Amino acid sequence: MRLALKFVLLKHKPCKLGETKMRALAGVIFGIAVIASAEPTWAQTYDPKYPVCMEVNLGDDSHIDCWFTSMEQCRNGSGGTGHCIENPYYKPPPPEPEPVAETPPQPAAKSNPPATKIKKDEAVI
Repeated sequence: MRLALKFVLLKHKPCKLGETKMRALAGVIFGIAVIASAEPTWAQTYDPKYPVCMEVNLGDDSHIDCWFTSMEQCRNGSGGTGHCIENPYYKPPPPEPEPVAETPPQPAAKSNPPATKIKKDEAVI
């Protein structure tokens, strides 16, 4: 029994005090780096599909609605509760490609009739 206990104690040496401190310090540095690199994220309130937005102010609540296709449409729909602004994140759709005119197929080239094969037994005159 004593021999087994000595084997276990020799096999698993306790960590040195300096090694434990170094690992703890590395963990603290890593944790601080992760926290320091995190940045706050902001929700984008502008829909990039529409060119005009309305900033609505209702007392404590204010928000931005982006679903207008023109300034006139926004002004008519504001009802005095907000003001219309151009969407700074608007991305116009890509232009549609022009239709390609189909070319008529070329007339088939006239080909000579296939040559007849002469058999070895036949003589050519």
